[in-house]
Amino acid sequence: MRQLHFKHYALSISTAAALLVACGGSQPPIRVPGAMPQSHAIVGHGKTRQASGNPLLYVSDPHDYIYIFNYPGGTYATSFSPEALAIDGLCTDGAGDVFVAAYADYGLIFKYAHGAVSPSATLKEYGVRPYGCAVDFNSGNLAVGNYSPAGDNVGVFPGGSGSPSYYPIANTNTFPLYCSYDGSGNLFVDADSTGNTTELLELAAGASAFVNVTVSKRIRPGPLQWVAPYLTVADSQKVYRLRISGSNAAVVGSTSAIGGKPHPWIDIANKTLIEPYGRGGTKIGYWRYPKGGKPFLTFGEIDKNFEDLNGVVISVASGPLIGRPHRR
Repeated sequence: MRQLHFKHYALSISTAAALLVACGGSQPPIRVPGAMPQSHAIVGHGKTRQASGNPLLYVSDPHDYIYIFNYPGGTYATSFSPEALAIDGLCTDGAGDVFVAAYADYGLIFKYAHGAVSPSATLKEYGVRPYGCAVDFNSGNLAVGNYSPAGDNVGVFPGGSGSPSYYPIANTNTFPLYCSYDGSGNLFVDADSTGNTTELLELAAGASAFVNVTVSKRIRPGPLQWVAPYLTVADSQKVYRLRISGSNAAVVGSTSAIGGKPHPWIDIANKTLIEPYGRGGTKIGYWRYPKGGKPFLTFGEIDKNFEDLNGVVISVASGPLIGRPHRR
């Protein structure tokens, strides 16, 4: 039997920016925020500022902490630690809820309302290790990629609640890492193969089984995000844009973010790529997308534990967000 060795990830993204995230990071349309009742206590380390109904950027580190920053300015709001042994992935829905895939004695998916530090719901999976997640903004369905000794699969929670339906990954030499829905409710999964090469799978809306999608270029597995009209894949070097046509995916371009650390979760929004920055992963960086190059904004370094950052995702309460992050 094959053995899978997980790195201890705390969360994606997986820049979607952050790509998000990332099964990696499917992102909702950015919307103008509404007011949010301040009913949750701040659980912080370091100086905090109360999070609000404005767009928020969630950042994860390997110490099982999730940090919240105001978006796009990057001012620190608060941080919290879910009660789990390992945090493996995060994603958001159209209402700004943040889902955190984690592992304790069994798989857990925590749901946090926008800006909250205590979960509003906890979804459970038994006998599997959840990794990445994604939400379909049409149906609200939540997809979670799972590793299981009995056979890897993707669990889909209808409407983001209740009990999941499981869709097996037939190839025993791969396991589902990242996923993203497109605008039509089709689910794409980036599976890691034994050759450390992306194996792209698609579960079409209404279908009962995954089919293989042939990618025109060899790409290492990374977070997926639908940035219309392309599916983006972020490996350890670049963010690739894939044009999907039937069972084929043609690589039509790529973005290089100098100093970025795009693996495993990122986010892309408002023509901005967001991902951990620097060799030590002690900051968050913003890059022009799809231009790339050097970041136009970096921030972070909240405390000594703010390092090896591995994921980012944007949560938006409601309404369209106008404009882009400002240079400072």
